[in-house]
Amino acid sequence: MDNIDKRKVYLYGILLITLYFSSKMLWDSFTILFELISLFIIGAFALIEIRNIFIRGKNEQKVLLFLWIVYIIYVILNGLLNDFNISCFIRSLYEYCFYSCILWFAILFSNYIDLKIVIKWLSYIGIILALLSFCEFIFKFHFIEGMFSNYLTYDNIEVVRAKVFTRSYLSHGVLLGIFSICNAYSYKISRNRVFAIGAALCFFSILATGSRGPLVATFIAYGVFIILENKKKIKKNISQLFTIKLKRKYYIILIVLLIFIILIIFNISTGIYFIDYSIVRIRSIFNWTGDAGNLGRLKIWEESLNIIKDNFIFGIGASKTGSWGSASLMVTESDYLKKLIEIGIVGTIIYYSIPIYVIYKFFKSENKDSSNTLISIIILILVDSVILQVTEEIMIAFFYWLSLGFLFSNLQRKGKMNILYYSNVDWYWIKQRPHFIAEGLARTYNVKFVYQHRYNRSIMQKSREQSIVKKVYPIYVIPKGDRVKILYKINNIIRRLYISLYISIWDIDTIILTYPTQINSIPNCFTVRILYDCMDNYIEFITDKNEKQELALVENILINKADLITVSSEKLIEELKIRHQNLPSEKCFLVRNAYAGEIINNTHTVKVNSIYKLCYYGTISSWFDFDLLKKSLDKYRNIEYFIYGPVEPGIEMPTNLERFNYMGIAEHSRLSEIVESMDCLIMPFVVNELIESVDPVKLYEYINFNKNIISVYYNEINRFKPYVYFYKNESEYYAILDSLLKNNLIKYSNDERIDFLEKNNWDSRIQQYVSLLEQSEREEL
Repeated sequence: MDNIDKRKVYLYGILLITLYFSSKMLWDSFTILFELISLFIIGAFALIEIRNIFIRGKNEQKVLLFLWIVYIIYVILNGLLNDFNISCFIRSLYEYCFYSCILWFAILFSNYIDLKIVIKWLSYIGIILALLSFCEFIFKFHFIEGMFSNYLTYDNIEVVRAKVFTRSYLSHGVLLGIFSICNAYSYKISRNRVFAIGAALCFFSILATGSRGPLVATFIAYGVFIILENKKKIKKNISQLFTIKLKRKYYIILIVLLIFIILIIFNISTGIYFIDYSIVRIRSIFNWTGDAGNLGRLKIWEESLNIIKDNFIFGIGASKTGSWGSASLMVTESDYLKKLIEIGIVGTIIYYSIPIYVIYKFFKSENKDSSNTLISIIILILVDSVILQVTEEIMIAFFYWLSLGFLFSNLQRKGKMNILYYSNVDWYWIKQRPHFIAEGLARTYNVKFVYQHRYNRSIMQKSREQSIVKKVYPIYVIPKGDRVKILYKINNIIRRLYISLYISIWDIDTIILTYPTQINSIPNCFTVRILYDCMDNYIEFITDKNEKQELALVENILINKADLITVSSEKLIEELKIRHQNLPSEKCFLVRNAYAGEIINNTHTVKVNSIYKLCYYGTISSWFDFDLLKKSLDKYRNIEYFIYGPVEPGIEMPTNLERFNYMGIAEHSRLSEIVESMDCLIMPFVVNELIESVDPVKLYEYINFNKNIISVYYNEINRFKPYVYFYKNESEYYAILDSLLKNNLIKYSNDERIDFLEKNNWDSRIQQYVSLLEQSEREEL
């Protein structure tokens, strides 16, 4: 079967099965075979889709499947262990378990059908059912007799409540509300007046059923539908709410509504039987002290709440209430009370976690269109569930789960890629590569910045309010727990829970990891693209030999699992290839550090003061060459050092040293102001295997400040030679100082500075990332 034929088969299949569930009692009156066929079709296709998701499902599908499986297991165990009754248990498998399989049936079919065609089909069905409803009401007969009383008395005349091909007028009222919304959407996309008339017919035919709950629920659903469809216009014109010019048709609708409101409030008789009867029914919606129906419902709710109080946690067992048979305890007149009585608060939370998850996805999604119609239908059913155990009826349950499935699939047609950037650096640490990359990618993708919270906040910056990444997400673990083996395992479980939650909520496509052990926090059950951004020779941070070996093994696991590897320096690539013989060169790419921000228009001035000021800003750790600075202060009485940045634990600053000034942590936005009064910028590192692999961000930033720069030399930074005075030992450092103290003219021209910065900014590096991610995405497709 080719692709076109398959789509036709699925389309005809969904049209036939929606026709069946729109008029189920008609077909079942001929033979039960129709129901058996529908059950087989839904069950078979649901199993196919469940299997597909297990094998190659997307993350959000797996989350939904997990919620559903938990729900099914709970219902079964609740029925078996909670005062077991074979009749109720079998009913629960049908009502709770099988009904929900329609969700997976809908998700599978949605891959092959045009939802607009299905909604138009339902619109036509709705128009026919609305006309038949008026026929039953006017001519006082039923096409199919149901199980419930379908009569009312008004003005001493027996009123036939329309139900057409459903079990009851209440369920029929819900169906008409659903089809009214479908007609409204069909009119929106086609501008065919037939659907506008159909929407009105379906809505007003609810009055022919005498059902107040569906009428209210449909009214609310229409409110949701209109707001969602016009959200941008409403938001744009909210400040001019009373000056908006409406089209003629809207004035007509408003006038009609106003007339109805006046008739209802003042109980005015028009002499038209249907209108007067409808007004009485609508007025009774608000009468909870004299209306017999409402008083009866209040009494039932009170009885239901008493049962819930005694069985609050786990309930009395699924399907032990309802209108399905003599074994039923009672009718609750509310879906929510029914769930609380039968499966308790635990089961109710699990049950409603499924629609809540789908609705949450709707509000996070950019793809609305027909989704607005589906969410309105779901809202309609959930609102009507307040005063009716509406999803107990399979016809309504079918459209409820079908709408959830269609909506969920509709939302998976994504726009932007969702990226979780898992930083090994705290968000409030001095600005480094992770911050720049996350901010750069956030201009193209939906980026979530996740980091492990550092409890020593005194060494952190206060805020990053100007960042394009507005929200960041810390992971809280046991403080210093990673140093103890058992606590490390507990912390790792905590990290996995955090990451699992984040992947589930945000539909993460790609995770960028920045440290080897982070791979232990990524659950295997999710399908995500992994990018390893290796920015340092991490193993050289560790002194213990065994710990080095363990980290190398973990890094090897990460490299095997990673789809892409980006490395900040050529030396680092060499180190990785030495450690990991299996490193595939086709997935390893050099993406250097860079400069971020605006190029400063800063004219260099020759030093006139007696004290020559040298400045460093950045992290201060074991590789900071304090000895060299101390000796230079002894040798030169006319120099002074100003040091900014966080000090790592265990490092003692020589704060008592004359002309050595530790100034604390400087906000990144203040650096230009600080450096302006300085004469020279320095990078005094002790060269070791760790430093040899570093492509220092600060050299890019130093160049922008248009100051002379002194740095220790190692091969990786040789390309900075036109802009930096390099030294390899103490005597070379002194020689540079001697020269600059005599003549502090800048080493490079302003044009050279600008040219370098334009070629080496973070925008160009981010473009590399975007190209790599898009290429990887195409290869997966």
